[in-house]
Amino acid sequence: MNKLEKSLSILLSLYVMIEQNLEALFYYEDHLSENSSTRKSLAIPDKSAIMIDEAISESLWFQIILKSCSFLEEWDKILGILTETEYSTKIQLIKKVVKPSRKAINRWSDLKNFRNEIIAHNFRNTKGEFKLYSIADYNCPQTDGELWYLVAFLNRMINVLTANLPLETVKIQNSFGEFYSSKALNTVDSGTNEGIDLKKILFEVDARISEEIFEIPRYEIMLKVKDYLSSLEKNEN
Repeated sequence: MNKLEKSLSILLSLYVMIEQNLEALFYYEDHLSENSSTRKSLAIPDKSAIMIDEAISESLWFQIILKSCSFLEEWDKILGILTETEYSTKIQLIKKVVKPSRKAINRWSDLKNFRNEIIAHNFRNTKGEFKLYSIADYNCPQTDGELWYLVAFLNRMINVLTANLPLETVKIQNSFGEFYSSKALNTVDSGTNEGIDLKKILFEVDARISEEIFEIPRYEIMLKVKDYLSSLEKNEN
């Protein structure tokens, strides 16, 4: 694999795991948690159900935040920057098209801090301040609905990227086997004002991506025309 394909592989792998974690979280809460109607009909031994619910939900929630931050770091710092220069213009066009989605994620200004201070390290910030009981104060997804919107914004980014790198994506999919799936996310309404705002933002993101998406094939057409004219010029000479 070249550098671009390696970066794309990382982004695809992370996104698949993020989506799987989200689906697992919703499935657990809907069917297996102590409060679910299905759970009450199953012959599952009781073992401090509240503790188990918190452990499973927290683990999946933290994994979504952790992998989302890794996805964004690969997207921002590697893709189109440290990959081959021959792809740079096209990658920058792709990033421009999905910029509304990437910008929407920035509304959670403490996403990276939460990953660093609460998930990855020892409940202290860079100043050594104790943060264990301040989890709710972080500006990052705090509800299932907000988590769904975070993944939905990532979904737009990865879908536009793979749709415009079809050969590279097929090569990676073949190497993954059945690992990568492009199934659509199910709609989730968090039932909060924040969720309603995010729903509006997601509609705006989709509209703006739709307006800009043809910049990428237009660029490829221009490249083909340029190559064709160059070949004609060589033949004349």
